[in-house]
Amino acid sequence: MKSNLIEAWLQDGLVIASRYQEKISQGGINSAKSLGERTGEKDWRFHSRMFEDVSLNGDVSILDIGCGKAELIPFLKNNYSKIKIDRYLGIDLVDEFLHLTRVNYPEHEFQQINFISEHFQVKQKFTLVVAQGVLVSRVSHHLEYVEYFIRKMVRCCSAHVLFNVISEIDFSSQNYLHHEQVGHSTSFSKIALKSILDKIENTSYRILESQIFPDATDIFVHILIE
Repeated sequence: MKSNLIEAWLQDGLVIASRYQEKISQGGINSAKSLGERTGEKDWRFHSRMFEDVSLNGDVSILDIGCGKAELIPFLKNNYSKIKIDRYLGIDLVDEFLHLTRVNYPEHEFQQINFISEHFQVKQKFTLVVAQGVLVSRVSHHLEYVEYFIRKMVRCCSAHVLFNVISEIDFSSQNYLHHEQVGHSTSFSKIALKSILDKIENTSYRILESQIFPDATDIFVHILIE
């Protein structure tokens, strides 16, 4: 059953990738809209909320899932001046993003692969595993997908797992008219999220709710590996 689900999720991932390629075609890769932002300028509030009260020091290894244009790298350099990124792996499905990141950050590693794939495994755990904006996109069997995704992030991590979901949406908003369709932004119940997190052993977690835009409530999750 799990293999069938993973195969379905991999196909859904291709749908999501094609939507980002459409955004790139429409606004250009240099526009923040290519990553699903509402305007052409980067909104750093999501990064700031994600990393609120997260303490990082010394050498840090990073797995950046759905890395996009690898904007996590400059954010960390600007906000965590005392850390040293000794290993960074960014993964994404979109060719255009990966080409840009390899040009801009040749010292780091990037791979074109879906994190959910059984072919993606890590030999050495990462200090920090981040999935920003990944779990807000609808896939089939979405509840099972989110749980599988979170558990795999935890398995890949030795310290901090960070991700976000959208817990509540205004169904009349133009931004969420297609929230039940694969590839579109969707919501995920806070109750369902907590029921997943409560079952993961040897971890603690913090949930931060924030209404960055009036038509949605974002949840930022920090899982600490104990």
